[in-house]
Amino acid sequence: MDGEGRSPNAGERGAAGNSLPGGGELQAFLSERHGEALLIGTSEEKGGLRVVFSTRGKSRELLLVPYGAQLDRVAELGEFTGEDEAAARSLAMRLAAVHSARRFEPELYRLELRRDLDDFHGVLDPLTKEETLSHDEAAELAVKAARWWGRLRLRPQRLAALWGGRFPEGLWAAGGEVLLAGGSGATGEPAKEVADAAFLYLERALASAGRFAGPFRHLFFAFYGRYLETSKDDGLAAVLPFHLAWRALRAANDNRTEVDAGPRKRRYIDLASGCLDTDEFRVEELPDLLG
Repeated sequence: MDGEGRSPNAGERGAAGNSLPGGGELQAFLSERHGEALLIGTSEEKGGLRVVFSTRGKSRELLLVPYGAQLDRVAELGEFTGEDEAAARSLAMRLAAVHSARRFEPELYRLELRRDLDDFHGVLDPLTKEETLSHDEAAELAVKAARWWGRLRLRPQRLAALWGGRFPEGLWAAGGEVLLAGGSGATGEPAKEVADAAFLYLERALASAGRFAGPFRHLFFAFYGRYLETSKDDGLAAVLPFHLAWRALRAANDNRTEVDAGPRKRRYIDLASGCLDTDEFRVEELPDLLG
């Protein structure tokens, strides 16, 4: 147990390689859940982080588990619980709350988009090197991405605060709620983080069911529907295809060394290409984009 009033610093690595929540993050999380709550200390244990706190004069404990591990459990059992559904919605609401802080700085927005485009191109190189992508396919994707740059750069009003943490390494769950740990306080296009969160469910659906089906399809809709409801981001559908495409190519790149990942990588590449061919994201078309 850490000393009284102490907790791990944000950025330290804990259970399952996750970034441990900082003391301020834990205190805010506890206060939101329990009102007047005082963090006493934490201790790592197998599978999670035990948090000791006091509220209303009583000492209590809470076990935080890595959200990725919770999703792995869903994959193993092939079913989700009400707690899992609530956690997907909690993640949506927490991201929407962060993204609600908007800034109007057109040059900064365009700078962030240029970085995104550079990163998009950077993902193509290793995929062509190991022949998952042909050079012609890579060139076609690069051209499509450049066309999207022409659309995206005209939306500087979308510049927003981002959580800036890692998915799923910075996500912890307790009950039906998710805590965002290790955020960097970055700014940029919120659709980037929506795409990252969506892939928590898309990747596992393809890995476990071979298609966009099963419990992760349900959790995807729980997340995406609640995000739209909470954020009221009417412009999200117009920019999300580019960021889903970029995230899909990263997924193909992340899986390139897996012996049995060939068909899944191909689906990610097809998803990227299909997204870049659309004018806006329509959730009902996602099964067709995934094949």
